[in-house]
Amino acid sequence: MKEKDGKLASESTISRYTLTAGEYCEWIEFTVRNNLDKPGVSNDAPAVTNHCSPVTLEDGRIVFEPAGEGVVLSFDTDGFTATATGQLRFVDHWKKLR
Repeated sequence: MKEKDGKLASESTISRYTLTAGEYCEWIEFTVRNNLDKPGVSNDAPAVTNHCSPVTLEDGRIVFEPAGEGVVLSFDTDGFTATATGQLRFVDHWKKLR
């Protein structure tokens, strides 16, 4: 993804999570972040005081926002969409291959 000034930014994360009908919880085990939160490469995970967020169902899609990430995630049987807001703006679409 790109920041507003055109700089590339990226994140790779290993995490564990739980997903129920009402709640998504996530704990980051390891992360590498490039130009996110601060310039350069870092393995500092974002500070999160609450690891859980509510889950809703909208138009047949499961929707939630992982705590502290500023990204709205939604998915159904056809695929996955991540939408970031704030300084970095992107929409990432993943399609399930059958």
